[in-house]
Amino acid sequence: MKLYDPITKDSIVHEVFRNCGANANTYTIRDIIARVNSALDRFCHLAFQVDGRWSFDDINESSAPIDTQNIVSGTNEYKFSDFTEKIINLIKLTVLDGDAVEQSLTVESMDSLSQPFTELYDSSNTGTPTHYLKYGDFIYLRPYPDYSKTLS
Repeated sequence: MKLYDPITKDSIVHEVFRNCGANANTYTIRDIIARVNSALDRFCHLAFQVDGRWSFDDINESSAPIDTQNIVSGTNEYKFSDFTEKIINLIKLTVLDGDAVEQSLTVESMDSLSQPFTELYDSSNTGTPTHYLKYGDFIYLRPYPDYSKTLS
């Protein structure tokens, strides 16, 4: 379906006019497009939450949606929104170990933990991270990194 077609009137804008009993004077096309864009953003967010396997790309971007974060020794908590502004969800998370070798991490969820979060993600457990958990707006690594690594 087209966004706007003034000839056939077979468009999203005209569907909104019909459903709302409105016209371009009572509900501007600009306002309708803003609502449609907002609804599309919301749909994509919900659809990705339902099935994280869904992948898509933004044709307006010139590179893959990959972001990086520096690892800090003794820190296992990284704020997701500080980490990136472009990525909605994680498909894969890797870290560089102390020798700069890339290591894939195993994803965990609160429901899948074999022990309480406070025990598994405890600061006394240090080394090269092998697991991560995204909870709220944070990514937690375990074990706590016992080294710092910055991409250069």
